Amino acid sequence: LKPDNTISQKRQAAEAARLAKIQQGLSEADKQAIIANTKALVARQAQVDDVSILPKVGLADIPADLKIAEGKSYTLPINGVDVPITTFEAGTNGLFYQQIIIDLPNLTEREQSLVPFYSSLLSELGAGEHDYLAMQQWQSQVSGGVRMGLSMRTSLNNAGQAQAHLVASCKALHYNTDSFNLLKTTLEQLRFDEAERVQDLLAQRKARFEASITDSGHALAMQTASHSMSALSQLEYRISGLPALRNLRELVANSQSEQGITSLLAELQAIHHKVLAAPRQFLLIAEKERLATLVETLQQTWSFDSAQLPDDPSATLRAGQIQAQANPQATQIAWLANTQVQFCAAAYPAVPIDHDDAPALMILGGFLRNGFLHRAIREQGGAYGGGAAYDSNACAFRFYSYRDPRLAETFADFQASLAWLQSNKHEERQLEEVILGIMASLDKPMSPAGEARSAFHNRLYGRTPAQRRALRAKLLAVTIADLQAVAAKYLGTERMSKAVVAPYSQAETVQGLGFTIERL
Repeated sequence: LKPDNTISQKRQAAEAARLAKIQQGLSEADKQAIIANTKALVARQAQVDDVSILPKVGLADIPADLKIAEGKSYTLPINGVDVPITTFEAGTNGLFYQQIIIDLPNLTEREQSLVPFYSSLLSELGAGEHDYLAMQQWQSQVSGGVRMGLSMRTSLNNAGQAQAHLVASCKALHYNTDSFNLLKTTLEQLRFDEAERVQDLLAQRKARFEASITDSGHALAMQTASHSMSALSQLEYRISGLPALRNLRELVANSQSEQGITSLLAELQAIHHKVLAAPRQFLLIAEKERLATLVETLQQTWSFDSAQLPDDPSATLRAGQIQAQANPQATQIAWLANTQVQFCAAAYPAVPIDHDDAPALMILGGFLRNGFLHRAIREQGGAYGGGAAYDSNACAFRFYSYRDPRLAETFADFQASLAWLQSNKHEERQLEEVILGIMASLDKPMSPAGEARSAFHNRLYGRTPAQRRALRAKLLAVTIADLQAVAAKYLGTERMSKAVVAPYSQAETVQGLGFTIERL
C-alpha cells in the first residue's frame, strides 16, 4: 500500500461531479423547494429561543467559597539533607500517589526540543540491570505505572516569564511500597543503550503526531497564531507545535543510521544527567492512617545531595524558570497538511492572569461563542465547531474554527463577532450563562487525590488559595460593559495574528490571502 497524495483532490472532484449530476436532475419545482427551505432555515437560525421555559440555575446558586485541599509542607531529612515534601491526607481507597517535581534544568534549544520525547521515555526504557521488558513487568507487579510529564505555566503577572517542571509520578496500593524503589531505580538508573527500542518509540511518536493533526488542528492553529505572545508560547510552539513535527521527521530519518542513533542516545543521556542534578521536591498523597508509614519508607528509599534542593527563589534566573522577550507580532502563517478541511485561528496579545482585565477576557470568549460564533461558524458556516477563549499561558485571546470548509469567510466572522458585541443590546442572562459555565469548570468535582494534586500544582505556580479566590470574586463581578471595554482595548484589527492549517490544494488560496506558507 502507498499513500495517495492526491486523494483529497480526487474526493473533492467526485463530490463535485455527484452534486452536478443531482443538479441536472432537479426540476424547477425542486429548485424552488430548495430555495424555500434554505430561507426557512436561515430564518429559524436567526430566531431567539425562549429560554424562560427552561429550569434555571442563577448566580445565587454558586457556592460562596472555593473548596481547596489543604496539605502539609515541610522538609524531610534524607541522608543529612533537608528535602522539601508536601503531604496530603485524602480518601484514596487504599492507593497512594507519589510525585517527584524536578525543576526543568537550563537546556540548549536543541535539548529543549528533545524534552517531550525524553520525558516519554521514563516508563519505556530499561533501568539498572533490567531491560525495558523487565521494567514494564516490574511496573505491572507493584504499581499502576510510572510516568513523566512536562508541566509549564506562565507567571501571574509577566508574559515574559514562566516556570517549568518535569514531574515523575507513580501510584500504587498501600502495601506495594516497592513502588518507591521502582520510581527511584527508573529515574536514577534509566538506560540509554537500547537503540532499537528508542528508534521504535521515535517512529511511534511521529506516527501519533501525524495522525493527530485532523483531531487537534484547531489547537495547533491557535498555537501558531499566538506563538510570539509570551515566553511560554514561544517555547511550546518550538517543542510541541507544528515545527516540532517537522523536526521529529528529521530526527526519525537521522536516527536510522548507526551514527545518528548513537548521537541521539548521547543527547538524551546528557539531558538526563542535567535532570538528575536539578532541584526537586516530593508530593505524597495517601489515607491519613497510612501516610506516616509511607513517608518513612520514602525517607529510607531515597538519597539526596544539597545540589538537588530548590534554588534560592530570589535568584535572577534559577532552574525551572523560562525567560524570553514577549514580542507579539501580527503574523499570518498557513501550515499545509494532509487534511481535507481548514482549521482557522486568530490571536490577539492580551495580559497575564493576575491582570485586572483577565477575568473579563475569560468570560468574553464564552460570550462571543454562545451569542455569535456558534451560529455563524457551525450552524451557518458548516464547520464542526468554533469559538473563542482567553489563554493565560499564551497571554492571548484566541478565535478558532474546527474542521471548517471555509477560510476567508471564517476570519470575517471572527471580526463580525466583535462588531456584534459592540453594536447590539445584550441581556444579562447571556452573561450569567457564561459565568455559570466558567464556575462549573472551576468547581468541577475531582477525586480526593485529584483535588490534592490540583491544589499542590496550583500553589507551585503561584496560584495560591488567596489568588484563586480573588479571581473567582472578580469573575462574578464582570459586567457586559466590561466585556465591551476589554474587546475595544485588546482586540483591534491591527493587533491580530492569523493562522490556518489547510490542505495542500489550498496553497494558492492562502497565499492570495497574504499567508506565509509552511509545509509539513
